[in-house]
Amino acid sequence: MEERLCRTVYPHSQGGRSLPEDYDDLADANTYIGHFIEQVYNQKRPHSALGYLTPIEFEKKTCLNYN
Repeated sequence: MEERLCRTVYPHSQGGRSLPEDYDDLADANTYIGHFIEQVYNQKRPHSALGYLTPIEFEKKTCLNYN
């Protein structure tokens, strides 16, 4: 699981913080990775389940179809 997370976080990471030794402590890793998941992975990254749209693009497209 750690390798998969590192492959996902590292290319999107601006500071290159993807390895356990890149964090000061567990709280630092938790904060950084939590921010990445909420602000990048869930919002800006295209998802195959959404037709390779970002969640924001998918939401806009879906809302336009219902109006």
